[in-house]
Parts: sequence; structure tokens; C-alpha cells
Amino acid sequence: MKRGIVRSMTALAVGSMLAVLSGGAAAAASEPAPLGPRVAGEQVLQLRDELTRAAYAGDVTATGDTLGRLTPLLADMSSGRRYAIAPESRDGATMAKGQAEELTGTLAAPATRAQVPPVPTLPPLPGALAPVTGLLQGLLSTLSGLLAGLLGTVPALPVPVPEVPVPDVPLPEAPLPDAPLPQAPVPAPVS
Repeated sequence: MKRGIVRSMTALAVGSMLAVLSGGAAAAASEPAPLGPRVAGEQVLQLRDELTRAAYAGDVTATGDTLGRLTPLLADMSSGRRYAIAPESRDGATMAKGQAEELTGTLAAPATRAQVPPVPTLPPLPGALAPVTGLLQGLLSTLSGLLAGLLGTVPALPVPVPEVPVPDVPLPEAPLPDAPLPQAPVPAPVS
């Protein structure tokens, strides 16, 4: 009788252990593996380019919407849980997240606008976004630096190239010589 109880208890203990172990394995299997730097870089690149196009089109709403999608991505990257990226890339994501949050707050409450100098290599933003040129260009520069760490190469920003103005200046007429032009000799016919 004691043997039967011991066997039952042993079976119960083994069964419990297997249940705990298989539950832990199932939980570990259900958690997705962290995404690599290439995936993170492609997502950042897409949103950086969307942000650039919206801002340089002067579209405040689209700029805000893109910032709203960019900020959580940068938060995930800086936490290091969802993306397996280098520590310096996590630092860059943290910095970009702070800039994106500041820009989002400034767009929501223009009275809190910070004076940040624009990036000299980028053209100023048009229309209602002109006052936040420095903030937005700083964020774009930080995102480009982050992309360098994630992808190795950084595609150029889709910034519109300003048209070079062509002056409408009439050309002066060339003066004609006072003397008649000499006649060119006509070759003799060949027989």
C-alpha cells in the first residue's frame, strides 16, 4: 500500500515538474525573438523619410502623425527589449525620442517653441513649420546618425532641391562691323 502511495506521489511530482517545465518552454516560445538592427533601421528609415516629406511639404498634420508613429518605435529601440541593437544605437534612439517628444509638444503648443538653430546643410521648412525648422532638422540629423549605426549606410534625405533662379536678363545684341564682310572665294569647277 505504501508503495502505491509513493508511486502516486512520484508520478504526481514528475507530472507537476513536466507541466511547469513545458509551461515555461511554451511561454518562452511564445515571446518573439528580438528584431535585429536591419529591421529597426528599415523602420526608422521609412518614418524618417515620411517625416521629411511631410515637413518639407508644410503639412503640419502629417508631420504630427508621423511623429506619433516614430516616438513609440524609438522608445522600443531605446529600451533594448524588442530590438537587439548596439548600445550606441540605443543611446541614439533615446536621444531621437527626446527630440521627437519635444517637437511633438512644440507643435501642440506653439507658445513653448524653443529657439534651436537650423542645420546649415538643410533648407528651411516652409509655412507653419518654419518656426520649428531647427527642432525638426536636429531630429532628422539624429535619425540619420542612428541609421548609420543600424544600417551602415545612410540614404540621403528626400529634401526638395531648391530651384536655382535664372535671371531674365536680355542679352545685348552683338555689334555688326562697319566694313562689309569679305566674300569667300568660290572654287573653280573641276573638269
